[in-house]
Amino acid sequence: MHRVCGLVPGPVGGYDDAYARVDAEAGHPLQRLWLAGPGEARRGDVEVCRVNQHRILLVDDHALLRAGVRRLLEDEDDMEVVGEAADGVSAVEEARRVKPDVAVVDLTLPKIDGVEVTRRINADLPGTKVLVLTMHEEPAFVERVLSAGAAGYLLKRTAEAELIRAIRAVSAGEGFVDSGVTRSVLAHFTDERGDEARGRLSPRELQVLTLVAWGYTSSEIAGQLVISAKTVESHKSRVMDKLGLRTRAQL
Repeated sequence: MHRVCGLVPGPVGGYDDAYARVDAEAGHPLQRLWLAGPGEARRGDVEVCRVNQHRILLVDDHALLRAGVRRLLEDEDDMEVVGEAADGVSAVEEARRVKPDVAVVDLTLPKIDGVEVTRRINADLPGTKVLVLTMHEEPAFVERVLSAGAAGYLLKRTAEAELIRAIRAVSAGEGFVDSGVTRSVLAHFTDERGDEARGRLSPRELQVLTLVAWGYTSSEIAGQLVISAKTVESHKSRVMDKLGLRTRAQL
């Protein structure tokens, strides 16, 4: 949720001018309004704040699922569903038309699949983040989608609150990977002796190890998980201890 604010003479004059200035700064009309004041403002001025919503495109070939997700998202004050699509070709066309902040995309789609949809949206609309919402947790799917430019990967069995959190995260430029996917990919990249050790890793350590397996650098992992590079290195050290690794090359 993004606020744009401005001070205007209070208590009542000048609001319309303030709205215009706020909208101009935001780049498009904003849909929610706060009047905060006089509070910290001097001489009775009023702070006028308007907030833009996360504009979301839903892409899934099941109408009932789209309807359910739409109802969930539109219960949130900072979210607006601006379009829907039931197949891959329509998804790309609708994305170009509405230019959403986030496209929530299924992988299994008619005409072209979610990987190709992700690749085309990423190429044509760099301002749109793709969040994949799928039943597939196999490492091969995850690797293909992230390589195509997806900002996040979420399983359909996840809790509703996690979907909301994922949309807000990718819209803010962060990465988001479902913890269930993390465990699946980790199993793919570790040997049989790692089964017992995996049970001793924390969720954050699992995320770090998975991203290492995908080839991310420490600074890239820090950006994906919104932590410092120093914290990433600390997680790596703990993973090495728990998995009995002696060198970073083994990690």
